[in-house]
Parts: sequence; C-alpha cells; structure tokens
Amino acid sequence: MDPGAQTNVASPRHRARPGWRERGQALTELALVTPLLLFLLLAAVDVGRLFYTYIGVQNAAREGAAYGSVHPTWWASSGTNAHADPANVTYAARQELGGDASLSVSVSCSASCTSTTAAVGNTISVTATHPFSFLVPNFVLPNLTLGATQTAVIQ
Repeated sequence: MDPGAQTNVASPRHRARPGWRERGQALTELALVTPLLLFLLLAAVDVGRLFYTYIGVQNAAREGAAYGSVHPTWWASSGTNAHADPANVTYAARQELGGDASLSVSVSCSASCTSTTAAVGNTISVTATHPFSFLVPNFVLPNLTLGATQTAVIQ
C-alpha cells in the first residue's frame, strides 16, 4: 500500500468515543429515578416508625392497666400537675412510652371505683392515644391518631 494513498476511514477527530451517548442516558435515567427511590425509602421508614409507635401505645395502655389493677385508688389523681404524679396510672403509661407527654390517657373503672375505694374483681380500662405524623408530605399520607385500650381485673 502506498503511504500517500487515501483510505475510507474517517479521521480520528470526527469519530465519537464509543459509549458516550450511553453514559449520558444512564445519568438522565438516574436523575429521573432517584426521587422515586428516595420516596420509597422514606415511606418504608415511615411504616417502621408507625408500627414501632403503635406497639409503644399498646404497651403504654397495658402498663397503665396493670398499674391501675394493682393500685386502683391511684387513678383519679387531681390537681394542676396530676399527670406528673408517680402515683398515677397516666404517669405509669407515659413512662412506658419514654415519658412522652403527647400520650393521652383516659381511665375508666367498672362498678364503684373511686379515688378512695375500689372493689376487688372490678375491671379498670385504660385507653391510650398518641398523635403520629408521617415523614412523607402530608398530602400523600395524613396524620393519624394511634390508640389502644387495655382492661385488667383489680386485684
């Protein structure tokens, strides 16, 4: 072959590098899919938080009922700071949930339970409710109120 002969091969400056278009396409796809993946990750974390909080509310209601069944006359504390009284069913329930003051507790007793007398064999019911807000935007999932009721026999 003559060194000065013309060939049909394009000059190197006109040839594109192999795969440069594919790399740009992959970057675009990643940019489009990343928000969806982050949203799914956040939703999975929210579901875990929801179950964790719900189990905590159930345990708080159970602890309050157990405390009230052993100390049935201590559920009707009064005063300005009655819920901070350690001799109180609400206090026991909130301590089970880590001292969370947003836990709302209501106590009811069958038959004739008062702050001074309670008959053995009656039941005490504790209802605990707790607000829950999701991490995902509020227009996707609304805020919830988780609740649980537990009943125990007065001993």
